[in-house]
Amino acid sequence: MKNLLLFSAFLIFTNNVSAETVIPKAVGCDSDSEECFIVLVAPYSSKNCGGNNDQLRLDPNKPGSKNQYSTALAAYLAGKKLEVGADSCLSGQPSPSYLYITN
Repeated sequence: MKNLLLFSAFLIFTNNVSAETVIPKAVGCDSDSEECFIVLVAPYSSKNCGGNNDQLRLDPNKPGSKNQYSTALAAYLAGKKLEVGADSCLSGQPSPSYLYITN
C-alpha cells in the first residue's frame, strides 16, 4: 500500500511539471522586479502562461533561483542546451522548478 501511495504521488508530481529542452539566447536580471530571466531561441511550449513564452522567469523568492541563474548563464556561455521543467508562471512567462545543462 505504501509503495502504491508513493507511486501515485510521483505520478501527480510529474504530470504537473512540463519539461522540454531549450536553447538560451540571453540571460539577465531586472533590477526593478528582481526577477532574473532566460531569453530563449524558440518559445517554451510545454507550459502555457498566456504570454509569448519566449523567456523563462526565475522567482527571486524561491530557494535555488540564484543557482538556476548560474546554471543558465553557464549553459549560455558554453553554447549548451538546458533541460527545463516548468510548473508555474511568473510575469506571464514559464517559471522553472528545475533546470540542468545538457548537450
